[in-house]
Amino acid sequence: MISALDMARRSGVTWAGDRRVRIGAWVVAAALIVLGLAVEVFGRALEPRVLNGVVRYMWMTKGIPPMAVILMTLMLIGIGLALWRQTRFAGLFVGSLLLLVGNGLAAGKYVLGSGNEMAFMTVLLYCEVWVLHHQPAAEQIPLEQRFAQGTAAGD
Repeated sequence: MISALDMARRSGVTWAGDRRVRIGAWVVAAALIVLGLAVEVFGRALEPRVLNGVVRYMWMTKGIPPMAVILMTLMLIGIGLALWRQTRFAGLFVGSLLLLVGNGLAAGKYVLGSGNEMAFMTVLLYCEVWVLHHQPAAEQIPLEQRFAQGTAAGD
């Protein structure tokens, strides 16, 4: 969500660059992490199971739907929609919709779920490449200069 918001900012979505929006995004991200831990992790016990010849630790009790993931995906859809409206690039919007649908279809199907997550990571990488090539000229920094700034800062 934070990366998607930054992609929108660098693509010229004006509200995505607002300091209050960026701070709010970090607060929401932290709240979703706490929600996910509270609802999906704490108070539940794991047990080892063998799936496809691999030992996996799985919850002993069935939990509720992963609300933090669903809420985060809905926010990604919103950011993707704003990016699409501003730039006519629908990659993040379509990828986020597919993530939501794919996660719903993959419930309990671990290979399908992992494949869906990997596909979304590929969409995010594609979106980042698109943004790097289409961000406003004022924000473009030559690769050599970015590398020099990164190494000078100790990155």
